[in-house]
Order: sequence, then C-alpha cells, then structure tokens
Amino acid sequence: MKRNAAAAVLTMLVAALAAGCGGSGGAGKSTGTVAPATAAGPPAVRLTKTQFIFKANDICLGTSNQIAKAASKIRAQTKKTGKLPPTPQVAQFLEHTSLPAYDAMVDKLRDLTPPKRDEKTIDAYIASLAGAIDTAKANPVKYSSASAADPFADANARAVKYGMKACGS
Repeated sequence: MKRNAAAAVLTMLVAALAAGCGGSGGAGKSTGTVAPATAAGPPAVRLTKTQFIFKANDICLGTSNQIAKAASKIRAQTKKTGKLPPTPQVAQFLEHTSLPAYDAMVDKLRDLTPPKRDEKTIDAYIASLAGAIDTAKANPVKYSSASAADPFADANARAVKYGMKACGS
C-alpha cells in the first residue's frame, strides 16, 4: 500500500473511532430554564437548543483532540513506514485510549440538560453513542479494521440531524 493510502486509511479509522464526537464550540451565556431538582443535587440549568449544541460540540471537540493527540505516534509511524500499524496495536489504542475517552465524553454529555422538548431525542442519541462504544468494546479487533462497519453511524446521523455538526463528524 502506498504511504498516502496507508495514512488515509489510518486517518479514516481514527476518524471513524472519533466520529462519536469532534468539532468546535465553546461556552455560551446561560439563559435556559431550570430543570427540576433531583435527589443527586440542586436543579440543573435547562439549556436552550442552541446552548446545548454549543456545549455538546465543545465536549466532542475536546474528546476528538484528546484522541488525535494520543494517535500522533501511530500516525507518524504510518507516515514513516507507509504501512498501517498491526491490528493488535490499533485494537490496543482503541481499548486503552479511544473508548475510555468516549466513555468520559458520554458522561459529560449526560451532564448537560437539554431543552425539555428535546429530551427524548438527546436520550436516544446518547443511548446510540453508548451502544456504539459497547459494540466496539465487545470486539476491538474487529473494529480496528478499516473494513469494519462504523458502529457510530447511527449516533453520528442523530447528532447531525439535531444540529451537532462537531459531534456527528
């Protein structure tokens, strides 16, 4: 395989693994309503859709950047050799770096309080994202191959449909 093709495949693989989220965003002014108090603590501020998307994209970007930084050695190795790293190395990266980062990302997304009317949509997105993570955890070797179906496809589509471009790319 040519160097550029190998690098492109690895980039695609890392992007597929990072597809759960990644993009841009930042903090916005909180003008949302207050959600009911829970037994776990004080009431959460219910975000507007725009605020939710902004904060979710920021979380996804942070996760994507974290994974990309961790993958820099693998990318450099691929560029130098022109060969994809061995599947066990990619599987190890998936198990020990990507998937734990996605678990943390899901926790952060769950901490956001979406608009009341969008709760079911966001719950379905997060469930789909968590399911994709579990799927990859169940068979990391399979999902370390560029030929494997993307377990994040449904979650990505849901994110994009809601307006979270960073979380669905």
